[in-house]
Amino acid sequence: MNKHPKTKITQAGLSNDLHKLTSVEDEFPISVFPETLQKVALDYSRATGAPMSFLGGSMLTIAGVSLGNSARLSFGNYSANGVIFLCIVGRRGTGKTHPIDFILKPLQELDRKKWREYKQTVNDWKQHLIDNPKSKDPEPMQPKMSITSDCTPEALVSLHETNPKSLLIFRDELSGLVQSFDQYNKGAESQKYLQLWNGSAISVSRKGSGMTRIDSPHVSIIGGVQPEILPILAEKSRISSGFLDRILFCYPESCIAQPDTSEVVNSYSWCECISKIYEIPPFQDAITGEISPLPIRLSKEAQVILSEYNEILRAMINSTIHDLEDPTGGIAAKLRIYLYRFALILQALSYGCGESHQFSEVDAESARGAVLLAMYFLNTALKVHANLSDRAKKAFNIRRVHKLSEHGRTVREIAKIMELSVGTVSNYSKQIP
Repeated sequence: MNKHPKTKITQAGLSNDLHKLTSVEDEFPISVFPETLQKVALDYSRATGAPMSFLGGSMLTIAGVSLGNSARLSFGNYSANGVIFLCIVGRRGTGKTHPIDFILKPLQELDRKKWREYKQTVNDWKQHLIDNPKSKDPEPMQPKMSITSDCTPEALVSLHETNPKSLLIFRDELSGLVQSFDQYNKGAESQKYLQLWNGSAISVSRKGSGMTRIDSPHVSIIGGVQPEILPILAEKSRISSGFLDRILFCYPESCIAQPDTSEVVNSYSWCECISKIYEIPPFQDAITGEISPLPIRLSKEAQVILSEYNEILRAMINSTIHDLEDPTGGIAAKLRIYLYRFALILQALSYGCGESHQFSEVDAESARGAVLLAMYFLNTALKVHANLSDRAKKAFNIRRVHKLSEHGRTVREIAKIMELSVGTVSNYSKQIP
């Protein structure tokens, strides 16, 4: 099985690759992963028909959650964590959730094990109180769960206090999460999610217990959405606020319902890899005992590779800075940050699979993989924005057809005015504006 090429990436070479990937929209670069993980993804895709992007994007996200606050990649005055907001796009009934569930298995099993142990500890504690009525032993603390679907800021802070390492919000339908924003406090929840992605400290006021604060939040998001529901993600200024640009999209050209299969895909190597990453200890100062993320640096070659592509992204931002209709600049701005997050996560995966025996710096291969991932997600983000633009244009045309019709225009007259076919105008006239 071939890995991605080890030749030096140049600016011209990256531009050529970007053009190539733009024309092959479904090409998730699965080769950026270690060979053992490529095999897991390929086997599952072959057995179930799941798009490779659903598996690859999920692997990237879950690996970032498993690493959590145990390590950060430092570059210049900045540092990168492994936080990812991922959305897989596919029509209803095409099996968006199953690939995520398959990749989530290691974390789900860790949570199940912790919960079983917690329940047993609680039962023992209750029995102890029965046997010793005067006992003042405190109730056992809740376990450090990694996965949640409860997404209010208050719930997130409570869970994150219990598990300061990391949290994953998993929602089958991300539109439900987004629509729940700001139900009770206009603008506040949306702002909290921007802070979470940035890694900025988050504080929440609680009734009866005052203010609580998480200094280094590490909260990732994963879930699916149907193409026709994509506009919900962009409602209420979520494009202008930068929220939409923070989401990575896996949006394959082909995503169809597949027949059932009795084949069981072996995920042992994936589970072993995630367990090893999850167990990476943070840095502990030998004198003060203070715990902080393990500092990861860039190798010299990795620094050159990432800097070269970072310059390409910077040029994209500057070239579209005066065009408010072009989404490229906003997407590229967030990918400049994701680029380093990808590099950190890929290096962790390499370590988790035993391909790299140290986890102190990002090597050139992980940097190359990060560039290919940034190219892929740039392409899918532009595809999403094109989808949104098409739908917005269609909605405008439907409203205009109804307006002209209300003013007594015939279908043929409207078709001539709007330069559309009579059939299209007739179809628009039957749709609710």
